[in-house]
Amino acid sequence: MQAASHTLAPRTTYQAWGGFRSPQADTYPVRSMWKGTVLVTNADGNRECFAIGPDGFIWSYETGGDGQSAGRLVSTGLSGDVFGLGVTGGGLMVVLAVEGDELRCVMETYDKAQRWSEPVSLFFPGAADSLQVEKVITQTRGDNLFLGFIVLQQLANGSTVRRLWEAVWAGTQPVLAAAPVAMACGHAFWLDQLNVEEAVVN
Repeated sequence: MQAASHTLAPRTTYQAWGGFRSPQADTYPVRSMWKGTVLVTNADGNRECFAIGPDGFIWSYETGGDGQSAGRLVSTGLSGDVFGLGVTGGGLMVVLAVEGDELRCVMETYDKAQRWSEPVSLFFPGAADSLQVEKVITQTRGDNLFLGFIVLQQLANGSTVRRLWEAVWAGTQPVLAAAPVAMACGHAFWLDQLNVEEAVVN
């Protein structure tokens, strides 16, 4: 009795997804070109990933209800060195991006054809070149969305301190405090968002 012969299919080589869909593997941006990745569950219950792309803009990738094949890559229209996400009391997602002393933000709309609002831009009061934002943290309590910015601030004597610049979301944009405060002042309120390193009192 002669054994049946089988032809093995060629081995498929899989490559990690880098943010864009393309039939040519060499056109994928390398993974290191995407930074600051944040994974959240959005209002539709789908997993959504936000990251700063190779072009410096913040993009989101939503898998959709049918898995990754139904996903879409969408630009928020914001560029920045660091960004954060928050949710208003009404359940709308907010994206905040910082570049230098400029804060830019967009908020979800109720229009499915245009998810994000037009960008709003404002500056940290009197910060100029003496400030660098390290991290954006947010917290929703009741109907209020509170914002915190971990900043490195250069003093007149040349030394650098880490401080907390707080804000609250009001309507379509944040209202910034007049000046940052010592990390200890906001430690209790932001305890869940601060890690050990950031909680060091300056």
